[in-house]
Amino acid sequence: KGRIILEPDATGRLVEFNMKTKQARVVLDKLDFPNGLAFTPDRDAILMVETKTRSIKKIQITGPRKGQVEDWVRELPFVPDNITELPDGLGFLVGSAFVKKFPPPKGSSPSVVLSIFKAVHRRVANALLFTHLKTVGRILYPLTDFGPLSSALDALLTKIGGGGHLFHLDTQGKVRRWISLPPQCPAVSEGTLVSWGKFPAGHVKLSADSHFLLVGSFAKNSICKVPLGALLDSI
Repeated sequence: KGRIILEPDATGRLVEFNMKTKQARVVLDKLDFPNGLAFTPDRDAILMVETKTRSIKKIQITGPRKGQVEDWVRELPFVPDNITELPDGLGFLVGSAFVKKFPPPKGSSPSVVLSIFKAVHRRVANALLFTHLKTVGRILYPLTDFGPLSSALDALLTKIGGGGHLFHLDTQGKVRRWISLPPQCPAVSEGTLVSWGKFPAGHVKLSADSHFLLVGSFAKNSICKVPLGALLDSI
C-alpha cells in the first residue's frame, strides 16, 4: 500500500477493454497513481482520479470531443482515492485518508500537549504527502524493497491520517461537504450511497430513513455505516 503513493515515476495507465473484440488499448499513460473512475451524469465522459497529483481528469468518450482530456479539478486539499457517482446528478463522493488540515474539533478543546502533537504530526504528514511527495518518494521508494521497511511504511501511512474522510463534489468539481470520520473508520478508500430498497428510475428522493453511506478502507476489512444526515445538508 505504501509503495504506490511513493513511487517517484509516473508509470500508471488507463486501459480500455472492448468486451466484443476482446482487445485492449491504452487511453492514457504516464499517470501518477491513477485510481477511481466514475461516469459523468450525461455518460459522455468519465472522471479519473490521479491520486499523487491530487487531481481528477475528465476524458470524453463519446461525441465530437471523444478522446479529449482535461483537468476537471486540480490541487484538491486532500489526497483523493476512489470516486463514486451519486444518483440524479447530485455529484460525487470521493474517499480520502489524508487531508491538508485537521477537521474542526468536536466536543471539548484538546489539551496543550495534544494540540502541539497534532501540529507537529500535521507538518510531518503534509511534508510527506503534499509539499515534498516527489522528493520523499525518490528517497524512500527504493528502501521499500526491503520487507520490514515496506511493512513499517504501510503502518505509518495507515495511521498518520487518523479517521478517514469523505468529500462531496458537485458536478463542476467544487467541494460541497467534508465528512470527517472517527478513528474507527481510518484510511478511507471510497464511499457509496445505499438504500434499503432498489433505486427507482428517474428522480431519487433521498431520506435519512431509507438511505445511508457505506465507507470502505484500504487498512481495515470492516465497512463503516454513516447516516445520510452527514451528507444531506450539502445537496
